[in-house]
Amino acid sequence: MGIPVSSPGDGAPLLLVSRSRLFRECLACRLAKGRRFRVAAAFDGLTPALEESAAHAAELLLIDGSSLAEEDLALLRGHTADTPKVVILGLARGARHLQRYVEAGVAGYLLRDAPLSELTEALDAVLRGERVCGGRVARHLVDRLTALGRRAQRRQAMEALRLTPRQMEVLRLVAQGLGNEQVAQRLGLSPCTVKNHVHNILERLDVSDRAEAVAYAYRRRWLG
Repeated sequence: MGIPVSSPGDGAPLLLVSRSRLFRECLACRLAKGRRFRVAAAFDGLTPALEESAAHAAELLLIDGSSLAEEDLALLRGHTADTPKVVILGLARGARHLQRYVEAGVAGYLLRDAPLSELTEALDAVLRGERVCGGRVARHLVDRLTALGRRAQRRQAMEALRLTPRQMEVLRLVAQGLGNEQVAQRLGLSPCTVKNHVHNILERLDVSDRAEAVAYAYRRRWLG
């Protein structure tokens, strides 16, 4: 069962999850002084908080990120209700997990050393239906997405190696709408050689015709 830590009627009800009792009690006290939010109950784990959220009519679920375990990601993904909206204070296991929290539908993220004013502003914004990401957390997210983008580019470059340089030349000209004879003239090849290149391109990309090959290449940004 959750431990009630503030009186009813003192602001929007939220639930607090942290393994640290001192953290729970101190944060509940600070929030109560602002009268905008109140901690209706506090928990040392995510499962009981989700189970009892309806009983407390909680609008928000504020989670100490350091208290999140790996299995809690699955619980967050399974939490599909509109309320309570989830806000994480502090990044569990570092920025590499941030994208997974985004995918799990978490509405807000703040670093643990954020001032109380920033926390209450973030909670207000989340209640309005906004998504909130503190400044340094946003930088973590941008860094993470940039790294993922670079990996995707490397994968695309490796995929492009499925075709030889000559086949890529042929594919680029095919993408411009040129027929085999026109491609042959451009590259100084025989039409028969170009036809063989096109056949091998279709085979390597596992597509049925030239249009599919061009579409495949554009999807992977081989052709710009």
